[in-house]
Amino acid sequence: MLNYPKALIVILLTLSSLTTKAQKPNVKFGSVSLDDLKKSKYEIDSTADAVILYEKCDVDFRYDETHGFYIESTVHVRKKILKASALSAGTIAIQTYRNNHESSQIIVRIKGATYWLENGSVNKLELTKKDYFEEKMKDKYFQTKISFPKIKEGSIIEYSYTMTSPLVVSNKPDTWNFQGSTPALWSEYVITIPSHFYYQVNLGGYLQLAITEQEKVSVDFGHTKLNTNGIKYTFAVKDAPAFKEEAFVSSKKNYISKVDFELSSVSLPDQMTVKKSMTWPDINKYLMDSDYFGVRLRKSNYLKDLKEKFSVFSDKKERLEKVYYYLNRQFTNSDEYNSIYCEDLKKVWENKKGSSSEQNLLFTALLQELDFKANPVILSTRDHGKINELFPLLDRFNYLICRVELDGKFIHLDISDKSLKLGMLPFNCLNGQGFEINSSSGQFVDLNPTEKQRINETVEAKIDFTKNKITGKIVQNHFGYAGYSNRSDFVEKGLEKMKEDFRKEYTDIALNNLSLTNLEEQEKTNLITFNFESNEEVTAEDMLYINPIFSNKVKENPFKQPERLYPVDFGYSTENVYILNFEVPKDYIIESLPKSTNTVLADKSAQFIYSCTYDSINNKINLVSRMVIKNPMYFAEQYHELKELFNRIVQKHDEQIVLKKK
Repeated sequence: MLNYPKALIVILLTLSSLTTKAQKPNVKFGSVSLDDLKKSKYEIDSTADAVILYEKCDVDFRYDETHGFYIESTVHVRKKILKASALSAGTIAIQTYRNNHESSQIIVRIKGATYWLENGSVNKLELTKKDYFEEKMKDKYFQTKISFPKIKEGSIIEYSYTMTSPLVVSNKPDTWNFQGSTPALWSEYVITIPSHFYYQVNLGGYLQLAITEQEKVSVDFGHTKLNTNGIKYTFAVKDAPAFKEEAFVSSKKNYISKVDFELSSVSLPDQMTVKKSMTWPDINKYLMDSDYFGVRLRKSNYLKDLKEKFSVFSDKKERLEKVYYYLNRQFTNSDEYNSIYCEDLKKVWENKKGSSSEQNLLFTALLQELDFKANPVILSTRDHGKINELFPLLDRFNYLICRVELDGKFIHLDISDKSLKLGMLPFNCLNGQGFEINSSSGQFVDLNPTEKQRINETVEAKIDFTKNKITGKIVQNHFGYAGYSNRSDFVEKGLEKMKEDFRKEYTDIALNNLSLTNLEEQEKTNLITFNFESNEEVTAEDMLYINPIFSNKVKENPFKQPERLYPVDFGYSTENVYILNFEVPKDYIIESLPKSTNTVLADKSAQFIYSCTYDSINNKINLVSRMVIKNPMYFAEQYHELKELFNRIVQKHDEQIVLKKK
């Protein structure tokens, strides 16, 4: 089962009643008050550079003989510009799809105005046709741009438009987000769904609804046979804060408050009910029978020579390793966009070029030929959003990997990334769960990381008074996803650019003799070594103040918000260890050392250990800083503990050793 953050609202609405009612604001298009224009700050967010005063979307189903059924959406927005940094909000872009006359989205009835204060009175300038135009984006996609005149700090823009969208373009209404990058005082969505169409209405996010209403209504299509009853839904959110992305968020799509729809069935007069939704076994069967998936997997005669090449390895582990690293080096990636569907795999092999999914499906086919229990797994990458097990939706998947059994254990593999060692998945694939496509009915599988991000570094340092600098040597060992990140940078940038970028990361020290090794060998630990000297001079004063963290210093807390409603998603476990041996100058003694600390989360899933001691025998200061984050994900309830943990790290990494001259 999927594990969802406890605060996350995920609701599948049926026709049973959900009723919450708040007072609706009385907003009339074209009527902007003097008080609205005078106001310069709002309690919802005193730092905001703009605020949505009101937004509403009304959605109805229509019918005509030309288009058949289509969806008509009317949007009304009123927005206040508070600061010059938000002047760009005066340009609105609305995307549409254009094909032929019967299958195109159309924007109609555009109207709007800019309002501003002048000499204590309300001024208004309405939009004219010269203020909006349409431009082509790519393929069959266009956008209508609206540019509001007279935009300045304190002004209000208001606009309304209607979009018509035939069901042949999309069989569902567009998702409505109650929350975005701008805080909203009121966001409302009203939709009337006729009984001919049964939709799953999915509410997601963390914000409490001010209104959740539904009522039975009559729906008139102007066509006696089609006239029917329906349900009118009203959803609204009051005082929606801006969604502020913080560190360690996979995708805001997972957590933003919204309402969206999935068509389950269509039941028209004198016609059989047509089922539109799928079950997970339906999805499994559909893909197994698809010419662009299961059929490709089974047509594997072109792999005959490869099968013979690797069948000579009797040990299955060795055979898997040989196949993985051989194919891993054969292909050039051709990913223009992510998709689980595959073209002719024979051509992919002949051309040595294919998408990630095509390479991994070919890999799966070869493993099956070599008598491995191997199946494709479809997944949604982190930037694409999480899969919800409650809703079997094929379009939520955008990537394919291979799952293979070895010695009673299952391994997830991706041969398309040349920086991965066997058994690792790209960071973007660490997104909870995938769905295995197999000869049965399919199944969900956990995509747990098999490696952590781990950096171990040792530092030898001393004060060189001939140079008036702190000098030393640093040795870093990068394991797991730390090593993967380095190898990815090496593939993308090359060694010299990588060295240049590495040096730029260090602002307090200058690097010499920088060496990066094992960047081309996935199974080996990355080793980074360099000599350094401090940028600031250290002279023989009576008192010396030295910050002992010369490398990978945590300078600021990544968690800045006072509260966080969504989880902290690291993706994998982390362990960073910093060990320093600092030689005390012979003419100095220890005045003070940073105090040791051991901070642990209540469930012991994260820990920060900091120890600084003096070794009088060797006349050295020994310091250890160790941070361990065991869980790939933490729920919002643990946010304050994590925030405090990082506060402690920042505090300790900023503390100084104090030496006193004898």
